[in-house]
Amino acid sequence: MTSVLEEPRTTPSPTAARRLRLTTAADGGGSVLLTVTADASGNFYASRSVGFGSGLYTEVTGTGGARRAMKAAVTGGACNSCHDASNRIRAD
Repeated sequence: MTSVLEEPRTTPSPTAARRLRLTTAADGGGSVLLTVTADASGNFYASRSVGFGSGLYTEVTGTGGARRAMKAAVTGGACNSCHDASNRIRAD
């Protein structure tokens, strides 16, 4: 679960990621394996398990349509293990 809320965690950030995609290639390329949208609280949830294998690539789209992609592949869905209050995902 990754939050896209501003502190004190009640208001969605204007630059928050609102959609997250997991793809098989960098920069949103390859096949899209999963697309999730942030809920009203700013959290992402998947309704099914995802096999990360040797790694998938993450791309986020903000409320204004800006996109950002992680450069390295991720091998699990524990986003908050790196993306805490000091390392938020922004797509502005």
